[in-house]
Amino acid sequence: MSEQNTVDIDFAMSDVGYTTGTSGSGGIAVDGGLGPVRSDGTGRSGGVSVGRTGGTSQSTTTSETSGDEQLLVNPGTHHDFIERYRLVADVVHNGQVVQSVPLQDALVQKSMAERRALELYASRKLDLPLWAVADVAERYLNDKLTMSPRVAAGFVRRYRQEKDGVTSGLPATHSADRLADKLRAQSRVPASHASNEDERLTRIAARAEAMAARTRVMHLSDAYDASLGAAQIESITVEGQPDERVDLRKLVNPQIDELAPGLRAASPLLQNALDVDLSPDSYQGHLEDMFGPDGFEGPIEVPIEGQDRPDVLFVRVWARYEGDPVIEGVPEKDDGTPDIPKEDAGGIKQKYDYETEDRSVGHGTTYSAGVDGKTPGAAGANLSGSVGTDRSRQHTAGSGEQNTTLDRLGHFDLARIQRTVVFTTQVVRVRNAGASAMASARWKLGRVDPADITSVSEPREVRAVMTAMVPRAELEDGPGSAPEQSPEERPEHRPVRLPEGAIPVRAVPYGRGEPKKDQLYSNLVAYLRRPDVLGPRGVAEYRHLIRPMLKPSAVMAKAGRLLAEGIELPPMARAGNGRTTVNVTVKAVPVGWELAGDPLEGQAGRVWRRQKTYRSSTTGNRLTPLTGGGGVDGGLVSVGGSIGEQLKEQSSDANGTRLETSRFEEGQLVTVRIPVVYEATVELARDNGRGRPVTKETTHLPNLASGQIYVRMLRHQYLEGLRQMEAGAAFDSVLADARLQAVPEKLGRPDITATEYAQGENGAVYQPYRPLLDAVDKAKAEKRPIVLLMREADGTERLYQAFPNGTMAGVKDGGFASAFATLHPQVALMCQGRVDLRELYNTSSPDGTFSAKVAAELEKKGVPRDMLKGLDYQTTARHLATPGAQSAQYTASSGAGRTIAPTGHGPSLSGP
Repeated sequence: MSEQNTVDIDFAMSDVGYTTGTSGSGGIAVDGGLGPVRSDGTGRSGGVSVGRTGGTSQSTTTSETSGDEQLLVNPGTHHDFIERYRLVADVVHNGQVVQSVPLQDALVQKSMAERRALELYASRKLDLPLWAVADVAERYLNDKLTMSPRVAAGFVRRYRQEKDGVTSGLPATHSADRLADKLRAQSRVPASHASNEDERLTRIAARAEAMAARTRVMHLSDAYDASLGAAQIESITVEGQPDERVDLRKLVNPQIDELAPGLRAASPLLQNALDVDLSPDSYQGHLEDMFGPDGFEGPIEVPIEGQDRPDVLFVRVWARYEGDPVIEGVPEKDDGTPDIPKEDAGGIKQKYDYETEDRSVGHGTTYSAGVDGKTPGAAGANLSGSVGTDRSRQHTAGSGEQNTTLDRLGHFDLARIQRTVVFTTQVVRVRNAGASAMASARWKLGRVDPADITSVSEPREVRAVMTAMVPRAELEDGPGSAPEQSPEERPEHRPVRLPEGAIPVRAVPYGRGEPKKDQLYSNLVAYLRRPDVLGPRGVAEYRHLIRPMLKPSAVMAKAGRLLAEGIELPPMARAGNGRTTVNVTVKAVPVGWELAGDPLEGQAGRVWRRQKTYRSSTTGNRLTPLTGGGGVDGGLVSVGGSIGEQLKEQSSDANGTRLETSRFEEGQLVTVRIPVVYEATVELARDNGRGRPVTKETTHLPNLASGQIYVRMLRHQYLEGLRQMEAGAAFDSVLADARLQAVPEKLGRPDITATEYAQGENGAVYQPYRPLLDAVDKAKAEKRPIVLLMREADGTERLYQAFPNGTMAGVKDGGFASAFATLHPQVALMCQGRVDLRELYNTSSPDGTFSAKVAAELEKKGVPRDMLKGLDYQTTARHLATPGAQSAQYTASSGAGRTIAPTGHGPSLSGP
């Protein structure tokens, strides 16, 4: 036994890169010769040649890498084992084992977290030394070790049986009565009145196991719907076979055999590729993408004997949940809710986002000179000889830069759940269409239809049970209600900013209440398929570049950039025209800021890393020694020889710097749902070989797709974001607080004319604030100021101007419109028929925010405070009033390693 920390790591990364560059070369050479010729036809001759050649080249390589890492931390006591393995080397020829060679046995030391060792021991799947079991029992009886009722029942029953007859070396206080009392106190099962202590222990253990076998249905927040959320995977086993791990290769291998019989046996590389993504130790890293509408897709190129170009196999895997999560039966608290035990484990999520750019330039010159001659020799033979030399110089220089952002989320109060997961696999085979085929003229000229060379296997399924660890505070008793199906309400017109260190836990590629499909990928690809952009063949060629950049795990890793400046897809050359490229920039515009769930304890952190490198090298040779050659030509027989030696010199230099800053904070975390609208900018650019490509045409695609991003952040970050939204983003907000006028009296022709009443199903409906919100929405959508003429019920006409940044101003209104724009749209709509906002604004003091005054009035009018949670800063701050012990750690260094240390909330992991 030992005290240590071990970590189960599931880490999947995807990389997309491209290289662009130009090169050119040229030279000049001069040669001449002369020689007399005798009357008999013989003569002497000689010649001289000189020349110079030179060339330049430049290239830029850009790559985008995203990573999703899950770490299940096992702290504390571990049980150590020594295992012996018998090794045999198989000699394989043509897929058959022709000889087996015995090798020397190997010894391996393994460590197993105590919670896993005790579970196996309790189920009689692992033997432990009796002294070690007695140590566990001592800690269990003295409340220094926790076990679930199920594990505890199996443990005490087996321990009691194994210690019978052992009279020395074990604590005398580990009686059956004491073990039974401890187990009953923990499980709270009915007492047993058996006549002897062993029978009493047996009955209590049986009752505890029966209670644990009655699973209890729980539910989680929407962040776990079709996603792992903040869960950590413990195991995934075949349904009904708890000892068999799910192996997706068992589904995919027959599908490949269906499409291409004998291909797996003939291609060892294919099996290796399948192992990388689909083995039991590998596919869990892709699980987040498998839960997405389009699932996980892995392209594999397979060379085919006798075929010019390889086939491409697209292996596709989908995963879906069935039913709500369940927990083992546990005792209840006084309020009837389950008393869920804490697991001795911690969970950490890490999202990696790498941007790398490498630039290289080169210049080379070569000078050459030579002399040759020829003269008659004896017996009619001709003698020849030559001497030459050259001098070359090649200069190269390069620089590189890599920016890395690593977001980390940690939870250390976890509970065990089980969920049913259904995996579906499918294989698509595209024949004779590898990368070389897609780059061929025949493909680019449209003479190949991808549909004609594609075949699809029948889908296969396997049902599995996933055991996972989730934060205890997120488990709610009872089955969950159906996910919200109503469409998004009014979009948030106020600016939404994602705070640094907010960690995405789920990316949904469709809006709430909309069909479950990947809108961003589908709609963008539909536009790129147009003949004047990429066309169908171009999209097929670059599918392997577009898909990895937009899959759910990549969107989560790049959420910070998506919500800011956007991300750029690799340039894609148009079919038949290699100089014209299609450049796409995708950006997510947040249109909401919705609190989704109660606070829970945890840790959030971020690592910023910037690395720069510079390098240069020079390679050349000397003029001496020379190269020479000579020979004798006797007609039928000729003899020649040459000799040469060249001395090369090379010098190189390289240096780099790396700056790393990290920040880790712990305290109360909240989950925020951010509805987003994706937009894209598509540029057609032409590379004329003179540096950067020249943009020929630009198309902006607003409202390309809808989506949702669930992020987890510290409580104070969420509240600060809410406060900033209420503070407003324009100078008019400051003027509104001071009751000053900031709008010219004449705004021009109104774009919208509206009244306070709208026609409803049962007549006129009083909606005085909806036209103002509509004007702001129109200004944001059209990215221009909008003028609203509002006719009130008493005949008064008021002019307002809405701006693209979500602010408003009014003519001679004392700043009311600017203050109105700081309200959440739902708060403004709640006020219709309840609160006269203009009167409230004119009669209230300028101290404090207008939103807080409106929320207070709504509460007076009978609106429950819970309805205002997440819509108003002060109301939300009161709801989240319980402060957590919050601290921050900042470090800046040239490198870092991981360290697990205890904190006020359990283990804490710092370092990248």
